[in-house]
Amino acid sequence: MHCRLLLMFLSHRVKSAMLQRVLLAKIKTGYLMKTMFLHVLLRRILIHNNRLQCRSTLESMGTAGYAAASKLARIYLLVLYSSFSSLTL
Repeated sequence: MHCRLLLMFLSHRVKSAMLQRVLLAKIKTGYLMKTMFLHVLLRRILIHNNRLQCRSTLESMGTAGYAAASKLARIYLLVLYSSFSSLTL
């Protein structure tokens, strides 16, 4: 009887610790996603390097938008991968 109670207690402790780790990983992932998303959105995107090319065209704006979207997708995948790797025991 004593051994069974001890096993139940230890099982509960392991589950509790695992849930705490999962919760902390989710909070960390949410915080990283929010800060990275805001960093990418609020950062100014340089469209032209040369001052002579200051006129904004639809093509250059589309290129800048594509670059920002691909950078955001890479950051999202990196954070997602790091959150899954932190959940392993």
